[in-house]
Amino acid sequence: MHRSRIWIFAGFVWAEWTSGVTSRLSATLFIAALAVGTIGVLGVKPPAARITLPLSWAVAVAAGFRSAYRVWQKENDEKLYIEAKRKELENKLTSKIDISIHNNGVSEDIDKQGVFTKRVQFIVRAASEAPLIACEALIKRVTSAIRFP
Repeated sequence: MHRSRIWIFAGFVWAEWTSGVTSRLSATLFIAALAVGTIGVLGVKPPAARITLPLSWAVAVAAGFRSAYRVWQKENDEKLYIEAKRKELENKLTSKIDISIHNNGVSEDIDKQGVFTKRVQFIVRAASEAPLIACEALIKRVTSAIRFP
């Protein structure tokens, strides 16, 4: 059967909480509460009896909030790490081009028969780690400041 997200979250919080509740401070408070309870059964009322139980509950509740935050923090850190890796991969795998032109890139000439010709040369290179596959460049218009008669 599929567990709901709240039960998965509760399981993570429980695991974190039990580790927080069994820390050095809470273990000391537990032993103190146990000692106060045992002495109380014998009829003696120690002065710390009034604060031991509320303090133990306060530690348990604080550990619960801390546990929920730590579970969220771990999940959020993992999400941010995965998102950064995804962006890094996207940048690596997305094809980007760099177009450059040597000098002005256009050479014009009139051959022996008087035919006017223009030659255009430009360089297309990959600007990312992704290879250029079946890259095409279409020239729509070539202009030049040099006018032939």
